[in-house]
Amino acid sequence: MSRLPALFIAILPALILSAQDSDSLHEFTDKKGKNVVATLLKVSDDNRFMRIRREDGQEFDTEINVLSLDDQQFIKNWMKTAKLASDFRLEIDIEKKTGRTERLKESSSSYEFEKRLAGFEVKVRNLSRESLPPTRLEYTIIWDDHLAMGLSDDGGLSYSSLTDEDNPINLVKITGEASLTALPFNRDEVVPTGEIEINRMFISGKLYREDEPYGIIARVVTTEGNVVAEKRIGNSRLDAMEWKEVSEIKELPKDD
Repeated sequence: MSRLPALFIAILPALILSAQDSDSLHEFTDKKGKNVVATLLKVSDDNRFMRIRREDGQEFDTEINVLSLDDQQFIKNWMKTAKLASDFRLEIDIEKKTGRTERLKESSSSYEFEKRLAGFEVKVRNLSRESLPPTRLEYTIIWDDHLAMGLSDDGGLSYSSLTDEDNPINLVKITGEASLTALPFNRDEVVPTGEIEINRMFISGKLYREDEPYGIIARVVTTEGNVVAEKRIGNSRLDAMEWKEVSEIKELPKDD
């Protein structure tokens, strides 16, 4: 990464416009071709300056007009998101939905398997006085996939372990999205998610191995692709995940 030009370290008065979600890194390039990867934090009230935070945690202020035209457009889009986040108050409720459960057992074996389908229902409610313009809901469901189950060539049950002592964790995910119509005050829209398969294996009636659900991340996103609200439910490991980690998790193909 190029060294920051002097314009990237100017000292500014207070900056007032900040976005609700500031975790996304962006590569900013000035008109001389120098660049820096950072998170956009704030924009001044006169729209002349911005504050950014580099990957090493240091924060800098700079004039916006020294940047490339593409980056200036990126900042304009970011400001629309920041205004949307400050003007609207959204509530996201997530409810777990348990689907079909199937127990599989061979009479001649001490092994028994259980397949359980699980999903969620996401409700987005506008608690602002103004109507929320059209947005979309994006969701990611994550789990630790330990077992693959199916039928063998002879029609019996078969399974394979997807983890071992050297690789004890096998995180996978499914993603989905749905368009949200304009929401008046105190109105909501409900989106059902796709389902994941949670497998469990028993030996002589005792639980031996099972998949571990981590949870779901639901986001309301503007038409420009910027996040204005987010909700997570799940275990503490999901809560601690940065979005970059989430994006790098292997995604399973969607069923036809």
